[in-house]
Amino acid sequence: MARRRMGKASGKTWAIRASIGMGAGLLLGFLVGAVTVRLVQPPDVVASDRADHATVRKPQSVADAPSEELPPQDVTPPTTGVLVPQLIGLEEGDARTAILRAGFAVGSVTFKSSPQPLGIVVESIPVPGEAVVLPATVSLILSDGKGRPDSLPPTIR
Repeated sequence: MARRRMGKASGKTWAIRASIGMGAGLLLGFLVGAVTVRLVQPPDVVASDRADHATVRKPQSVADAPSEELPPQDVTPPTTGVLVPQLIGLEEGDARTAILRAGFAVGSVTFKSSPQPLGIVVESIPVPGEAVVLPATVSLILSDGKGRPDSLPPTIR
């Protein structure tokens, strides 16, 4: 059986093929990453990114600056917040509605072992009644419906 001998030409071919493969891999990775970011981020975040970049201005030189002074703006953050609504015991849909009506955004939704029926809110983060400055998110922890009750029923004597 004849063996192929690797010469200079086949070595160059290998290097060219490897370079093309790496370039294609980088391009594909960039495209997949860009599409994934657009799909994962909510549309309002993507749109606000575009709006921020569209309104970028060049810095003005001292000669081009307006001669009138602008009034100082209040930059102190608000000291009071909005109270997180009572969500424990609500179904997921009702809890989401309560969160949105209070001015919050819905954060992550996870499940926890609990004797409550499936989909009932057992915890929220931040806790109900806590004052939170907007904009903020409220995360929900729902029952998976598979937990045991905390106490056993009384024994029959």
